[in-house]
Amino acid sequence: MLNHTDLGNGRKLQAQILHALLQGRSPDRSELLRNGVAAATRRVWEDLVHSGAVVVNESGRVVAAYPLSATPTRHIVEVGSFKTWANCAIDALAVPRMLGRSGRITSECAHCGTAITIEVAGETVLGTPASIVVGYGGLADCCDRPAIEARCPYISFFCSTEHADSWVRPGSWVGEFLPLPRAAAVAADRFRSIIDVYRSVFSPESSWPE
Repeated sequence: MLNHTDLGNGRKLQAQILHALLQGRSPDRSELLRNGVAAATRRVWEDLVHSGAVVVNESGRVVAAYPLSATPTRHIVEVGSFKTWANCAIDALAVPRMLGRSGRITSECAHCGTAITIEVAGETVLGTPASIVVGYGGLADCCDRPAIEARCPYISFFCSTEHADSWVRPGSWVGEFLPLPRAAAVAADRFRSIIDVYRSVFSPESSWPE
């Protein structure tokens, strides 16, 4: 069980990982524990990985830290000087909120491939086309797998309700289709703790350049 100091170091380490991904870097365990937060321990790192907040490959390199991906996805988020990838549609909607800045999301309809653009400014979310919905769900028969496998690939934008209805569900997919404003609210609520963690270390006013 993590003590108060470990929890504080865990927050710093998690924020540092997110910031590295925003800068286009994919850190590994040895780099983070050597050069990052001096008091961070193996236990802190293992807790982040075990909880699923950070996903690593076999060599210990970070491949994702929710809501960000270290490898290309179809969900690209631009906020200020940062251009990064999100793991899924809901994750993408959380990134501008995490950074406390206006941002732009570019993606595509999971059914027809039509380009999708979403402008996020505070709680205002405007999509092009205006009929965008979000498929929010996952594979029911893979619930024992990490979310990055069982849910993220299947949480997508659609250019319309009609295309969401026409989408061929993969395998055991179960979920719902959310209007864009509702999806943005879900993203803000789901990532509230991670948003707080990042902002506790990197403030919107002073942590990164325009």
